[in-house]
Amino acid sequence: MTADGVAVTTRAGAVRAGAAILTVSTAVLAGDALRLPSGADPWREAAAALPLGRNEKVFLEIGRDTAFEPDTHAYSNLHDSRSASYSIRPNGWPVIEAFLGGDGARIVEEEGPAAGFAHVSAELVALFGSDVASAVRPLAATSWSRMASIGGAYSCALPGRSQARARLAQPFEDRLFFAGEATHPHDFTTAHGAHDSGRRAADEAIAALSGRRLLGRQGPLAAGARAVG
Repeated sequence: MTADGVAVTTRAGAVRAGAAILTVSTAVLAGDALRLPSGADPWREAAAALPLGRNEKVFLEIGRDTAFEPDTHAYSNLHDSRSASYSIRPNGWPVIEAFLGGDGARIVEEEGPAAGFAHVSAELVALFGSDVASAVRPLAATSWSRMASIGGAYSCALPGRSQARARLAQPFEDRLFFAGEATHPHDFTTAHGAHDSGRRAADEAIAALSGRRLLGRQGPLAAGARAVG
């Protein structure tokens, strides 16, 4: 923090501004990768109460004509915690998206994309028959849990700690503001929740900066009198 705002120190140098919005994941915020101002421990503690879940996606390309209908969905063995849910030919594209959570995501995280491709290919064969094996090929896979800049999927509050979302959303000294899906009171774990939280944090920052400018132009007594009036 500086006398009149914030300073962000990076490898490329320091960036100074009147305020900043921090949108890193809760895993990053709770860790030691960022050096925050003294007094920000309650925000780190709130982030630690909102750890990230384990989810990954594996994408397969459909290499030839198959019986897959566009925009269809399928589920593998619902009694197996490693099983995936499948979005098949979304928007008609020749792609299959496999969504893995928990133990299924751990396969990708710990054993790598190749193991993830093998796992979902075997599930698709079990669902649709052996011809599928020659019809699909690996396209891409996420690695959110292995990325130091993310560290997982979306946030999930520890039992009895859902109030940490409101704590994390509070500004720090009206200069450091927090956004991200984990700060949304209702729409956490969603893209629109993250988007809305960014707008909320931006509004807070603009209001704080505007109030600071008003105070600077008129002085504390004049600004206070105007607020009372």
